[in-house]
Order: sequence, then C-alpha cells, then structure tokens
Amino acid sequence: MNNKNKNKKIVTSILSASILSLSLGSMSFAATSSVQDLKGVTGQEPIVKLHAQSTTNGVSNTTIASSKTLTQAQASQMIEKAFQVKSKAANPNQKISRERYIDEVMTALETAGNMPAIDVITPHIKDMKKLNPSFLGSVQVAIVLGIVKLDHNQNLNPKKEITRAEANVILNNAVGYLKKIKSDKAAKPKDKGVRIDVLPHEKKVPQPQKNQNSGDMVSESYAAPSNGEKLYVRTVKMALDQYAGQDVKYFVAIDLFSNGTPLETNSKEVQAEVKRLQGLNYDVNVAKAWTYEGNAQKVDYTYVGAYLTADQLEHFKVSTNYGYAFQFASNGDGSPVEGKAGSITGVSDNSNLAD
Repeated sequence: MNNKNKNKKIVTSILSASILSLSLGSMSFAATSSVQDLKGVTGQEPIVKLHAQSTTNGVSNTTIASSKTLTQAQASQMIEKAFQVKSKAANPNQKISRERYIDEVMTALETAGNMPAIDVITPHIKDMKKLNPSFLGSVQVAIVLGIVKLDHNQNLNPKKEITRAEANVILNNAVGYLKKIKSDKAAKPKDKGVRIDVLPHEKKVPQPQKNQNSGDMVSESYAAPSNGEKLYVRTVKMALDQYAGQDVKYFVAIDLFSNGTPLETNSKEVQAEVKRLQGLNYDVNVAKAWTYEGNAQKVDYTYVGAYLTADQLEHFKVSTNYGYAFQFASNGDGSPVEGKAGSITGVSDNSNLAD
C-alpha cells in the first residue's frame, strides 16, 4: 500500500509511532464467574475486570445489567474512576449516546496520558454523516487505535444509546492503551511529546471525509474553499505573523477542491494545475510524507507541496476552477515534513526552521 495516495488526515489524532505499534489485540484479562448476567455479551473479560475494580457500578455484586443504557452521570463516574480525572456530565440524567461516550473517554485518555500528536488516515465509517462534527475527531482516533470497533456493516451507530457492556469494553481498551503509554514513557523518559487537544473545538465544521482511496491531505479541519478562493489554516497564519518581514520561504501543502469536493493528488485536474502553477514560476510539485492508517500501519501518502514567500502566499494566483487551502505538511508522528534549508515548515519555536 506504500507510495499510493491516501485519505485525508486529521491532526485531532494522538500517540507516538512507538506506541501505535503496540496492538490492543494482545491484551488479555482473566475472566471470572463473578458477574452472572453476561451470557451472549461480547467482550465479557473487560466487563468482569472493570467490575472487579469497582469502575462499573452494577446492580449487585454479581450483576451489572449489561444490556441497560447509561446516563451521562453514570458514564462520567465510570470515566473518572478509570482515569482519575474530572469528567463533568452536561446533562446528568440524560442517556448518553455512543458518540458522546467515545468523545468523553478519548478526552479523558488524552488528559491522563498527556499524549503527543500524530496524524492518522481517516477510517471509513459508513454512517459518518450521522456523527456530530464535534465528536468526529475523537471517534476517528478511537477507531484507528482499536479502542472502538465498528459493526459488521462498518457502522458506528453514533446516536444509539450506549449499553453498559459496550461502555465497559471501550473503557477497558482505553485504560489498556493508557497503561502502554505510561510504560513507553518510563522506558523513554526523554521522549516528552507534544500536548494536544483531541477534539477540534476551535476548528470549523469539517467537510465529509472521503474513502480510503483518496489522496488529499488535511491536517486541520476547515470548510472547503469555493472555486477561485484560497484559505490559510491557523498554523500558516501564525507562521506568517511569526516570521513577518523576514526573507524566508514557507514549505506548505496545498489542498485543491473543485466545487467543494477535495481532489486526489494523482488526479488529472491536480496534475494539470501543478503544471499551470509551475508555468507561473511557483516552486511547486508533488511531495511525499508518511502517516498511519488502521491497525497502526505505516504508509506513504502524496500531496502538492510548494515553497512560497509571504508575498506569493498573499497574492497567490488561483484558478477559478479550484479552491485552495494552504497548510503545513506533517508525518504520522506529528513531526513537520523536512523542507529545503531555511524554509519554514510550521510554527512554535525555532525547531520548525529547516537546517
């Protein structure tokens, strides 16, 4: 699958490459017969484990009402016990949906683990249009990391009220992942990582994602630009401010859209537009980086990359046939893609100034 164009990426993702290489599938817990109402329930072992740790509040010492749904208050209580973090319920007595529960678990996981950023390839979710955009990032990361599984039809059923059994399985997977993170950090104390927010709270509503055969790159969520328009994601704007007045070039990725639809890097339209831009003396070409897709597989992806001055970015000569989004390219571990010497590849400190 290497060297093929890949799906849109999101930076709402977490965890380092070394952590991702650890498979959740290897976790095994010894189930006991202490919980008696689990006949026919998937994921019995994690349910028993959490019940024994008093993370799950059952209706008795031997039953947990696994098919019953949870209120937001009950879910928050479970998450607090599991991660030792605060988890406030917006509507305590209201039943909690699958998407909201996943979001709360992933937010607690990020807080408890203080995890570094990576980019991941968007998993295919058949019923993704039903998802609340505010929860999309958390759900996508949870699926890629194996914390959440889709059903046999590749549906998430985001609006469905989550059952105690489902909640326990997801929570156990997340707790197991947290333990692996802490183990990895103990082994590599110098690997500090980068603190991020799992959720795209400050980002515009993302456009519907494409399937795994698309090749465009998106590091931040934004509304697709209309034909003849251009936009700069937040980090590019910050870099322009940070290096204002300096004689530098910015190494940026350019996402192309046609009538709001993202175009694949290897499409005829994108290839023709790259040639047009080269004819206008822009230093632009197809570039390559790497990322992760499902099951932590490391893969290459291609994108349109360009070295542009601040003036070229500001007065970029767009075509009325396409919309343009400018952002910084990154690899799967969140590191900026290496550019030419002296080029700007991101913002923060001087670490994003290419040697």
